[in-house]
Amino acid sequence: MIRRPPRSTLSSSSAASDVYKRQVSTQSTGDCERDMAHTVSADKSDEEYREYVDSPEDVANKISQLAELVQKHRGKVVVYTGAGISTGAGIPDFRSGLNSKTGMPAGKWCQNATSGQWDSKEKKEEEARQRRTTSCLQAIPTQSHMALVELQRQNVLLGLISQNCDGLHRRSGFAPDHLAELHGNTNLEYCGWCGKEYMRDFRASTGRRTQGRELRQKLWRAHSKLELINPRKGNHYTGRRCQCQDCPGYLFDSTIDFGDNLPTVHINRGFSLADQAGLCIVLGSRCSVSPACDMPISVGESGRDLVVVNLQKTSADKHACLRIGATIDEVMVPLMAALGIPIPEFALSRQIAVTRKDGAISVRGVDVDGTPNDLLWNLQARYGYNSDELLKGHVEFNQDASGNTANGTRPGDRARLLEWPWEKEDGRAGVEVASGASTLMAR
Repeated sequence: MIRRPPRSTLSSSSAASDVYKRQVSTQSTGDCERDMAHTVSADKSDEEYREYVDSPEDVANKISQLAELVQKHRGKVVVYTGAGISTGAGIPDFRSGLNSKTGMPAGKWCQNATSGQWDSKEKKEEEARQRRTTSCLQAIPTQSHMALVELQRQNVLLGLISQNCDGLHRRSGFAPDHLAELHGNTNLEYCGWCGKEYMRDFRASTGRRTQGRELRQKLWRAHSKLELINPRKGNHYTGRRCQCQDCPGYLFDSTIDFGDNLPTVHINRGFSLADQAGLCIVLGSRCSVSPACDMPISVGESGRDLVVVNLQKTSADKHACLRIGATIDEVMVPLMAALGIPIPEFALSRQIAVTRKDGAISVRGVDVDGTPNDLLWNLQARYGYNSDELLKGHVEFNQDASGNTANGTRPGDRARLLEWPWEKEDGRAGVEVASGASTLMAR
């Protein structure tokens, strides 16, 4: 199958596979940051920042129509998400203007393009909105995220295509095999040799600036000759190794930078889902970045049902059979009620393995397949100790320790814990190492 050419020149990367082949030039991250700001208007009052909000009555009527479409296409429903679904979790999007109905500050590209025009009142309002935001590491999946999880569990949803890299879809418990994350995931790293994925509770890309940088200098010349999984010029080593038995691989973070190739597996999965969809629902995306936007738009262009839920106009609107101007939660929560499907509460679930041998007890975090997972901060065994207070024991530096600190800490070094990371505003734990005081980045 031959895919159409890009709808815009905003694509940050390309992927080559049996399904999708394209050649584009690459740019540096800095150049593309500036270019993306130029893709939105420099006029803060421009029409493109306007939000088209439906009345409560219209929203209710359209949700009834959407519920009928979902029932009609049960098992063939595909959802396509953009940054708009995560604004309810406190994560700002990229293209919203001032005073967005989402309650979030202006989008990143809008800020870069228009902040010089803001008056004092607008600046004050933006500062207040900024204080409501949450980092991707601390954000909790919204009701809309959890609704998608349940729709997939109930076999209503065929799959999910997402442009987001905030990790909330994976954190929500959405089945990875039914998820196409086109632009990576800040919490996910994978083995470039065997493909094993590791979902973390910390930012996986941190290591690329420490241990990963050293690995690139030492190993990339040899590794570049191997057939690795989307190595992206060796710029994404995290410093950690694959834990699968007999695998010699190193881990790469999955975050897609400008100029990087998109992940072949996820691109293929996304196009496959779009090809199979009877109904595609766009949630919180302007559908303006190719090749990702080709997926939902192809559904509408082919005459199949396409529904768009977004506050601003989108490139998919003219191909949609239904458009709803509301926030994502304002649509998904009543939609689930109309379908008679309860939305599950988010519950963070992690697995540990406990073994006992020769009187020693070992506890470690593990993935669902039993491979080790670096998720434990501290482990304490108490015998007859009644206090609920967490005793501050010792920690061990992981592979993100660079050795470039003043005290020269290296991976494997141990230190005494003085302050928990959640007790400090900067999110860093206070520790004491043999040569003096230091800080260990919270993971």
